Amino acid sequence: MLVKFVECSDYQVKWKGHADPRECLVIGEVYRISQKNVYESYTDIYLEGFGTKRFNSVCFEELDENFSLINHIERMREFSLKTFGPGEKIKPVINHIKKELVEIEENPKDLYEWIDVILLALDGAWRSGASPEQIVEVLQEKQNIVEARTWPDWRTLPDDATIEHDRTGEQISLNDEELKTNHLAKEYSQMYAKLENSVKLVLARLEENHGKSWWFTGPHTDLQDAAQKLSKLVPPP
Repeated sequence: MLVKFVECSDYQVKWKGHADPRECLVIGEVYRISQKNVYESYTDIYLEGFGTKRFNSVCFEELDENFSLINHIERMREFSLKTFGPGEKIKPVINHIKKELVEIEENPKDLYEWIDVILLALDGAWRSGASPEQIVEVLQEKQNIVEARTWPDWRTLPDDATIEHDRTGEQISLNDEELKTNHLAKEYSQMYAKLENSVKLVLARLEENHGKSWWFTGPHTDLQDAAQKLSKLVPPP
C-alpha cells in the first residue's frame, strides 16, 4: 500500500512512542508500507527503506494503487465540459500552456506547475476528438517509440542542452493534410515557373522590337505597366 506523508504534531509523534517522520520524511512525498499493525486506538506503520522506524498512521494519507488514467481523463473531460464548455478551444489551451511554462521557468521545482501543464495537455488531447482510451493507447505507443530511438550520450552534452534523438535514416511520415499542402506547393511552383517564363518572353520581345532602352523611353508606358504588373502578380515560391 502507498501512503503520502501529510503532516504530524508533537502529540501524534509522542503517542505510543512513535518515530518522528519530520526527521526523515518529506511532506507530500509518497512511500510504500512494508508492515501495518492495527490496534484498538491507533495503527502503526513501517515504511520500506526506513528499517524498524514505527510511525503513527494518522500522519499519512492512504493512496489508491488502482488509479486508472482512463477514468481520470473521463473525470477531467466531464469537469472541463461543464466548466469551460465544448469545442476544440485550441488557442485558449495553447495560451494557457505557454503561461504555465513561464511560471515553470520562474519556479522549476514547483510540482503543481508541471502538473498544470500535464492537465492542460490532456484537456487539449481529448478536445482533439480522441477518447480517453485512445489517449492512453497513444501515450504508451509514443513511450515505446521514444525508448526505441537512438539517443546521444547525455554525459557528452552541456547540462542545459536540448537532447535530440538521432534522425539518421529516419523516414518522414506525412499525414493527409501535409500531403495536401505539399501538393498545393508543387502546383504553385509550377504555376510560378510558367508565369516567370511568360514575363521573360514579353520582356525579350519588347527589347527585341524597341531596344534595351524601351523601358525608360518611348511611348510604351502601357506595355511597361503591363510587364510590371505581370512580374509582380505573384511572389516567388
